[in-house]
Amino acid sequence: MLSKIFLRYMDEAANHIGPMYNCAEAIILAVDEEYKLNLPEELVKSVAGFGGGMGAGSTCGYLTGAISALSLIFGPEDPPYGTMDLAGICAIYVENFEKLGSTINCVDLIAENPPCIDMGVKSLDLLQEVIEQNKTK
Repeated sequence: MLSKIFLRYMDEAANHIGPMYNCAEAIILAVDEEYKLNLPEELVKSVAGFGGGMGAGSTCGYLTGAISALSLIFGPEDPPYGTMDLAGICAIYVENFEKLGSTINCVDLIAENPPCIDMGVKSLDLLQEVIEQNKTK
């Protein structure tokens, strides 16, 4: 389960036995492990800038990381990668993510529930639900 993998990463970081990944990185790493995508380390690095609301407290890294994960899983093999099917799946995730909290902005989510680990669990549970619902389509 994605949220259990995420919590393991957070626990390892808290106990200084693993790196402290940001929210977007943790999403990608959990998805990679759960779905055995064998993603290159460079891909994890490519989402690092999404953490902390893109470093500006803006759109939550759990949200941007999840959209990146959905793109990896449901994007077509050949360009163009941004299809209507992918856009629809992402829209469902965003719509439901917005219901998890009062906002999608990092700075506000952290103010409501520091350090927002609960939001990470909720967002990963939602991500797993969206993935599972759409894998069979």
